[in-house]
Amino acid sequence: GYVDSTAEIYALTYGNKFQALDEGGTETAPPDTTTPPETTREPEDITTAPPETTAPPEEPDTPDLRGDMNGDGKVDSNDAIYLLRHTLMPSKYPLH
Repeated sequence: GYVDSTAEIYALTYGNKFQALDEGGTETAPPDTTTPPETTREPEDITTAPPETTAPPEEPDTPDLRGDMNGDGKVDSNDAIYLLRHTLMPSKYPLH
């Protein structure tokens, strides 16, 4: 990922390895492991916390019946057929 990106923050926060990309999107040379780096970035050096995860929205208590074209309280393939019939003969097949 890119330096100072969300990917770097995530990697440092959760103790994962982070390989920096240059601005063109290619990997930079891996760090020389024979000599210690002059500076090391630690999670506490990062000022931005990773975004909080949220639970998916709860399902509504009532089903979404916007596709119920024939008024039978269900959304199924019969509604598609009814919609086609309504398109061809709207007075005989009104929408509910």
